[in-house]
Amino acid sequence: MKSLLAVLGLLLIGCSAVLIYMSYQEYTSPKKVYGAWLETQVMDDRREVITFSKRGVYRNNHLITTKFDFNGKQIQFKSGGQENIYQISGTAASPQLKRIEPSQPTQVLIKKGYEHTLEKPDNAWRRVNTRSSFAEGFTSGD
Repeated sequence: MKSLLAVLGLLLIGCSAVLIYMSYQEYTSPKKVYGAWLETQVMDDRREVITFSKRGVYRNNHLITTKFDFNGKQIQFKSGGQENIYQISGTAASPQLKRIEPSQPTQVLIKKGYEHTLEKPDNAWRRVNTRSSFAEGFTSGD
């Protein structure tokens, strides 16, 4: 009876270890970041598109490196001798990447297909505000 319990205990530990390992493999699988990521907070004609695939990393449809590392939270790759680090941010409903290195200029990307989840800036207010500021510059000198 003791040997049966010992075998069952070892079997339970072994199964738990396998499940933890498989869960970790899924968590760090680069397939989670495969696909196109679109730069946000820029005009459409200046938008950068970064694509991660099993073949490497593409920037605006140009291959920039053939390998990248993903640890479940950050993506790291070298391009042009420079280290690039992107961190997963956002939510499952709005997956985003934030560039950590190089830190300037700030860059935030959203996975293609989730652009509708971004808040729309109030461009109308900006236009009115800019026009009134521009007009005040000509009228305040009188």
